Formats: sequence, structure tokens, C-alpha cells
Amino acid sequence: MTMTDTPTAMSRLGRLMVDRPLVPLIGLLFLLIAILAILNPGVLSMFWASNTLKIAIPLAMLAACQTMTMLTGGIDLSVGTAATIAAYLTATLSPLIGVPPAIAIALASAILIGLVNGFGIAICRVHPLIMTLGTALIATGCLLVYQRYVIATGVLIPDFLLWLGTGRTLGLPNSLALFIPFAALIIWA
Repeated sequence: MTMTDTPTAMSRLGRLMVDRPLVPLIGLLFLLIAILAILNPGVLSMFWASNTLKIAIPLAMLAACQTMTMLTGGIDLSVGTAATIAAYLTATLSPLIGVPPAIAIALASAILIGLVNGFGIAICRVHPLIMTLGTALIATGCLLVYQRYVIATGVLIPDFLLWLGTGRTLGLPNSLALFIPFAALIIWA
């Protein structure tokens, strides 16, 4: 064995980062939290952790769906728009027709966006980047038209949606009740 065959500390670190990519990411997370604690002493608390979790849950759900799309070789730029439209429809229709029908209509709008994307990509052979960007822009225009109607009539967000989106139980965000089964399903899939 020669001197060049012995692994150096840097090569071992590089190998660790390739073999276990979660380890450096978790290390980076702790480094960022330490920098935050140094720059703003006293910010780290159970409330801070709970608030960070509450903000991260919707983003994690969208990122998981985008990851599933990318694993199949595609990309979807309309995910954020579909989520925004679904949330807006749920919040504005709930006081008028009730929570379950409002959620059904919101899901139907997101499914419609997905079907349009699927038709354009699979049948018409439009590139996924172009198709989903175009769909997102068209859907955003439709949302702007709908918003003009809602502004004229007003809106009231139901207590259940407020509880789920902003409430806390035992210091933890209530949206964990939705996220944990969702994450388990995505990991299983």
C-alpha cells in the first residue's frame, strides 16, 4: 500500500456526503440554527420551533409532490398556482356552501389543472416546462377574475380551517395531523 492509497480526511468526508446526503444537510441545518441563535439571542424556543414547523408543512407537502413528479422525469411549474387556487376556493366557498363541498370544488380545480397538463404533455407532446408554465399563467388569470367577484361579495374563513391552518395543540401546529399521514404515504410510495 502506498501513500496515495490511504484515504485522506477530505476524501472520507466527500465519500460520506455522497453515500449519506442527509448527514451534511442535517449538519447544515444545525449550523444555520446556531448562526441564528448567535445573531438573535433568545429566539430559539418551543414557539419558534412550532412556528417554523407550521410554515414548513405546506411547503414540504408541495415539495414532496414535486419530487414525485421529478422522479418520473417531469417537472410541474403549476403546482404553486394549483395550491393557491385550491386554498383560495376553499376559504371563499366554505361560508357559502360548507367546508366539504368547498374542499371538493377546490380539489376538482387542482385535478382539472393536472388533467390539462397531462393532456398537453402526453397527448399533444408539449414540453412539460412550457405546458405547466402556460397552465399556471392561465389559471392565475382565472383566479384574478374570481377574486374580483369575491372582493365584491366578501369572505369568512370557517373556524375548522383556521384551527387546521393556524391553531396549535400542546404547542404543536394542528396541521401536523394532516402532514404526518401525508408524509407516511409519500414515503411508502
